[in-house]
Amino acid sequence: MHVFVTSSCDCSASNYLLGMTPLELPAFMTGTVAGMTVWGIVYASLGGASRSLLKSGVDLEELIGGEIAMTKYMIHSYQIPSHA
Repeated sequence: MHVFVTSSCDCSASNYLLGMTPLELPAFMTGTVAGMTVWGIVYASLGGASRSLLKSGVDLEELIGGEIAMTKYMIHSYQIPSHA
């Protein structure tokens, strides 16, 4: 039996509970900006590297095709262990 498994997390309860903590606005803003800056740099770097690859003449289908094939292999090879 082949099954695609995803994690599902209902984070609304944790968001509500964390919203009730006595966190000051400056601390919240500092943490938010710090966290967003890291991911902003990662995404900008990824975009720049992707643009460089495409401008150098790399075939997009070849580049993405390998990733799609690997994802399909991982999905189809995953089997849920039987508890017999």
